[in-house]
Amino acid sequence: MCRMTGENISPYFFPFLLGDYIVATGLSKILILLIFIIIVCNVSCKQEEIYYYAIRTGYRAMVYGDILFIGILALGYCMYVYLCSILCFLPYVTIQGDWGRIIGTLAYTNAAGQYGYMFVIPTGIMEMYSAPNGVLLSFVLLFAGCFMLGLTVYMLNLFFQSKYYGIGISCFLILLSPIVSYSRIPGLYWFSPMSWISAENLYPVQNTQYPSVSYAAGMLMAIICCITSVLSIHCRKLEIGGVQNGWTAD
Repeated sequence: MCRMTGENISPYFFPFLLGDYIVATGLSKILILLIFIIIVCNVSCKQEEIYYYAIRTGYRAMVYGDILFIGILALGYCMYVYLCSILCFLPYVTIQGDWGRIIGTLAYTNAAGQYGYMFVIPTGIMEMYSAPNGVLLSFVLLFAGCFMLGLTVYMLNLFFQSKYYGIGISCFLILLSPIVSYSRIPGLYWFSPMSWISAENLYPVQNTQYPSVSYAAGMLMAIICCITSVLSIHCRKLEIGGVQNGWTAD
């Protein structure tokens, strides 16, 4: 559309990549999250290397190091997704103080259908947030969601010594989001963590029947803290018990 109209686009398209109404009910968000699962699924499945790391550093240090690594990986991945949301529009990207004419036109008119684009930009985000604030909020929510997914995969893989359990549960959480969005039942959004990373699903963009931004951020952080606590208790039990799968933990 930029090429056809000669208009430049602002670097603030990122929040709409995480929407549940872009390309067949949130396909872009599903792909973003599934790719992260593929990246992180092998963190705890080092096979024979796990024994070497545990002996050298101690089981607790190894687990805490993996948690830190997953957090850094989630942050780096979110930065990569944000950069891709800019690079894919080059050379038509220019710094602007607001959402810009292209995004505004796609949101408030039927231009997307006229140009054959299969996505819808929710106007609520543009009405409730300035462009920088909308991008920052979406970035923080995506980071928290990816970190939570990564820790979920890691914890289940560590407990069951197989990556299929973590991948299965995480894929269920990801695919639950489009199902909830399709149902449009406000009560279901309160129990769908991956729906929380889309600002369009939260109050104040939606009405008070939907979860608020504070609820989404707080719940994601609470889940992260709970998983970290479970892993810490698991490490403590191993240190007291002394044996895990045939090797002695420090």
